[in-house]
Amino acid sequence: MNHYFKHLSLFLLLALFSSGSHAKTVVLIHGLNTDRQTWYESHAVDGLLASNFKDVTQSFFTDSHDDSAKLTKNKDVFYTVDLPWFEPLETQATVLKEALAFIYKQRNEPLVLVGHSVGGVVGRLYLLSNKPVPIDGLITIASPHKGSPWAEATWLTLQSPMGEFINLMGDNNWTKSERLLWQLSPSVKHNMIHWMNDQPHPKLRYISIIHTPSIKKMTADMLVPALSQNMNYIPALFKRSAIISIRSGHSLSRRDGLMLAKILGTFK
Repeated sequence: MNHYFKHLSLFLLLALFSSGSHAKTVVLIHGLNTDRQTWYESHAVDGLLASNFKDVTQSFFTDSHDDSAKLTKNKDVFYTVDLPWFEPLETQATVLKEALAFIYKQRNEPLVLVGHSVGGVVGRLYLLSNKPVPIDGLITIASPHKGSPWAEATWLTLQSPMGEFINLMGDNNWTKSERLLWQLSPSVKHNMIHWMNDQPHPKLRYISIIHTPSIKKMTADMLVPALSQNMNYIPALFKRSAIISIRSGHSLSRRDGLMLAKILGTFK
C-alpha cells in the first residue's frame, strides 16, 4: 500500500467532510449468507443507536400512513434491508432499488448506503443503474470490490463432483449462488465485477472500511484480501475513496458500528 493510502487517517477524513446539522438517512445492506439481522446480532448498530440514530426499519412493515410518518420523522435514521444473498448481483441490486425507492419516498432526502461484504458491491452496482435515487455517499465494509479468491474457490468446487454432494446435502442456496460466485471471481475475465470496475461512477463520497489482520488474535479477513476492499484500486474510483482500517476478520462487529457513527457524524 503506498504512502497516500497508508496514512489517510480518520482525522483527515473528518477534515474532508464538513459536519452539519442536516438529517441523515442511512441504509444498511448485508452480505453473503446473511440477512438484515446480522447488523443487530453483531452489535454493529450499537454505535448508531448510541449516536441518537433511530431504527425505522419497521416502517417497511407498517400499513398505516400515520404510523409510518411517526417512525420516519426523526432527524437521523437507519434502515436495514433484506436481499436474496444467493442471487446474482444484478438481481440483488434490483431488490435494493425497490427498497431505496420506498425509503426515499418516506424521507425525501439523499441516502447514505452502507454495505458489508457483497452488500457493498451490490450498493455500488445500484449506483450504476438507471435513475437511482439521490445518494450522498457509499461506505463499504470488507467488500470484495476486486473479487474474492474464496468466492472463486467455492465456485470451482460447485463445478466439481463435490458440488453434486453439496446439492445432495440439501444446501440449495449455495447451489443457487453459483452465478454470484462466478461474478465475484477475480480470475474470471469479463464477469460482472470486472465490468463494474471500468464503468463511470457518480460523484459522491466513497469510504472504504478495510478489515486487516490482528497480530495478537491472529485474525484476518480470509475471504476478501485488503487490496480488494479498497475502492481506490478500482480503475473507475482511483484515489476517490477515503480509507479506514480496522483490525478484524471478515464479519461485522461492534467496532464497525462505532466507526460508522464517527463517519456519519461528518456527513451534512
